[in-house]
Amino acid sequence: MLTGKLYHKNSAAFDSAILLVDDDNFRVVVDGNDAVVGRLADLLISSRLGNTERKIQLHDGSVFATLENELVDKILVKKNTFTHLIHALESRMRWVAVAVVVTLVSGFGFVRWGIPLLTNVVTESLPYSVHVSVSDATVEFLDSIVFEESQLDAATRAKVTA
Repeated sequence: MLTGKLYHKNSAAFDSAILLVDDDNFRVVVDGNDAVVGRLADLLISSRLGNTERKIQLHDGSVFATLENELVDKILVKKNTFTHLIHALESRMRWVAVAVVVTLVSGFGFVRWGIPLLTNVVTESLPYSVHVSVSDATVEFLDSIVFEESQLDAATRAKVTA
């Protein structure tokens, strides 16, 4: 038995409600009357995020919301062990630390080896005319933004050019 709120379809209005689960079926009771009845497999249950309110979308479009995450997890074990596994991993600092290390190593590897590899593959597949136009556009951009007119005399410039 879960206590919570039943939000009506397309409305912010809610009623205090109780969600009861029997084997593969559920029913939501509001003021002693069955408001929604259905199969447990038809429920869409939001992922657990700490102790925030869980949303359970019902087949008629209404939403049952509850703070009783432990009881919701017991329902999920029957319905979806993958979601339960994700929450179990997120709840243990050791696995969070492993995920952070894997993310950092993967990110470094992509920047160090992946980007250069992708760059080589892309540049090798481009026609020569694209290389020329990109090079010309780059030089024009650098001339207008970064570079300044040379302060060298004409003779020195000619010598450097030669």
